[in-house]
Amino acid sequence: MTREDMLKEILSLKGSNWLLELATGTGKSKMAIEKVRSKVTNNFNTLVVVPRNVHKQNWDAEFKKWWPKHPLSITYTTYVSFPKYKGKWDFVIFDECHHLSERCREALCDFDISHSVLLSATVSKNLKDELKEVFDNLVSYKKDLRDVIEEEILPDPKVYLWPLELNTKFPTES
Repeated sequence: MTREDMLKEILSLKGSNWLLELATGTGKSKMAIEKVRSKVTNNFNTLVVVPRNVHKQNWDAEFKKWWPKHPLSITYTTYVSFPKYKGKWDFVIFDECHHLSERCREALCDFDISHSVLLSATVSKNLKDELKEVFDNLVSYKKDLRDVIEEEILPDPKVYLWPLELNTKFPTES
């Protein structure tokens, strides 16, 4: 399997709410952008929700890289400010969706979202169950680190051992 094969599988997912549980380094943001791209028919208003402000610039760079002439009206916000953006959205991308707190999930009642993509490498079973309650017909796609290494999407990790000597003159624990 290649990244392109994985992208084809993701693009073929039905529904309007997708949870992409992909290992770090597999290209989650590109996959989300391509999923948006596959659904766009006109000037969609899109909200990208990130854990920290610095990630807004990263997403802006990703859109410029993977879809330079996109017809989207993109708004960026953090999970802390998310409830302030209630209203109608054609697309919402939840980056690192494991940061979608109970407060944010409650705020979703004030949103009218046509399509949503939730991205994370680490979604607990409890959170996944809660997300299924909040997002109608949530379609999940998962590739963990072992999967993507075995399928040669990512290389085997290199482990470096650094020999260290502990200083016994200054113990930190008694």
